[in-house]
Amino acid sequence: MYRKEENGEKEQLAIAENTKCFDEISLVPDNSKRVHWRTSVQKAQKNPVFNQKFSFELVAEDSTKRLVFSVWHRDFVKERSELIGCMSFSIRHVLDDAQKIDGWYRLLREGFGTQKHFAAHVRKNQCAAKHVK
Repeated sequence: MYRKEENGEKEQLAIAENTKCFDEISLVPDNSKRVHWRTSVQKAQKNPVFNQKFSFELVAEDSTKRLVFSVWHRDFVKERSELIGCMSFSIRHVLDDAQKIDGWYRLLREGFGTQKHFAAHVRKNQCAAKHVK
C-alpha cells in the first residue's frame, strides 16, 4: 500500500502482512460530531473490503456540507492511526438521484480530499483508490 507524498514520490506505508485499515465517514463541517461512523479494523488484508452500511438523519442546514470518506492505517505498536487518504461528496450530490455515486475514486491528501473527489481509472492491482457504492 502506498501513499503519494506532496513532492510526487511514493512512500510505502506497510507490507500486506502488517496492513491494518479502517474507514471513517463523517459530515463536515460538523462541530457536534452528529454524523461520524467508523468501520472495524481490517487486519492483514492486501485489498480490504468494508461492506458496511451507515445511516444518519440529515437536517436542512446539512445541504451545504460534505460527506467525507477517510481511509486510515492503524499502527498498534505505536498506538496511533495514520491517514492514507480521503475524498468527499457534497450532500447535494449524494441526494441527487440523477448523479449516481458508484465506482472507484482516488484517495486524496486531507486538505484536498475534504473538498473534492476524483474518479479513478482502475488498473489491475491498483490499491490507491476506493470503491464507493
